[in-house]
Amino acid sequence: MKNVAVLSFMSIAISIIAIVLVIFEIEPLDFNLFSALITVLSVLVTCLLGWQIFSIINLNELTKEIETSKKQILYLNNNVLAQNSMAFSDFYYHLNFKDDTSRIEYNYLFYRLSSILHSSKNGDIETCNVVVKSLLEHVNPEHIFLSKDDIGNLFTVIGNIQHKNEIKRMNELIRHLAKLETD
Repeated sequence: MKNVAVLSFMSIAISIIAIVLVIFEIEPLDFNLFSALITVLSVLVTCLLGWQIFSIINLNELTKEIETSKKQILYLNNNVLAQNSMAFSDFYYHLNFKDDTSRIEYNYLFYRLSSILHSSKNGDIETCNVVVKSLLEHVNPEHIFLSKDDIGNLFTVIGNIQHKNEIKRMNELIRHLAKLETD
């Protein structure tokens, strides 16, 4: 792009010099090879300038289209991640492992918090509000015993959630989960 700009500038400068030489020529104008070359060069420079302007306008439109597509893809990706997180949380919650019930609770909490995380990345605050309300209604921290690492993982997910101030009862959920007991 830089080379094209230098070439364009040089072409304009040569054209201006040629036009000045033709205008201030003392002899009467007649058709010769020099004037034909200047005419051809002037037409080429005009075409080059028009092409440059068209390219810049087209490039700006293409950039805007790419940005719009990128935002839409990110939104859809985060939406799918949020839905998958909710599905996993439901699956693990309803799965009945009789040997280790703490993993069921951990997986449920982890995937629900992940769904809040991905929904918050999309700016889907309404989904976040619904999941937070659901967690507050269904999770009793006094009956859940997790390892310190599991609790740390849960709060790492919470730390990455965006728009916490806009999510209703998010602070209440954080205080609620802070009451989780370790085994």
